[in-house]
Amino acid sequence: MASQARLLQLAKSVGPNHQLALDLWAQGSYEARSITAMEDESKHVTREQMQQWRDDFDNWAIVDTVCFRLFDNAVRAWSVVDGWVDDVRLFGRRAGFALLWALALHDRDAPDQCFRAALAHAQASADDPRPLGHQSPWLCVR
Repeated sequence: MASQARLLQLAKSVGPNHQLALDLWAQGSYEARSITAMEDESKHVTREQMQQWRDDFDNWAIVDTVCFRLFDNAVRAWSVVDGWVDDVRLFGRRAGFALLWALALHDRDAPDQCFRAALAHAQASADDPRPLGHQSPWLCVR
């Protein structure tokens, strides 16, 4: 398995390329999917792509990398949050909270209403009994 630093180096050497990112995602390996978060262009990311990739999430690292490096800059990012944090699937819910976490850090223009709703979601999901599912990314923000 390649390190994140090596994957970032590879992505930078190629440059942004939305179609390549889609092709890499379809390949399905951890390394290929890690690169997609660095290779894709958020201006081309559609809500449908976000939904499809969320459905493909199968580990914490890919969830967090894609949400933090790509999806949070997508035009439609806030439009998926409510449905994702209410997702009963573990990685689906994690994607919702990872995206909220990234938006809280990066979207300085979002209205307060978005964050009030996010707090309500965090409270509603705080008692999720699944392993790691209850550890909200909000706890990581210092």
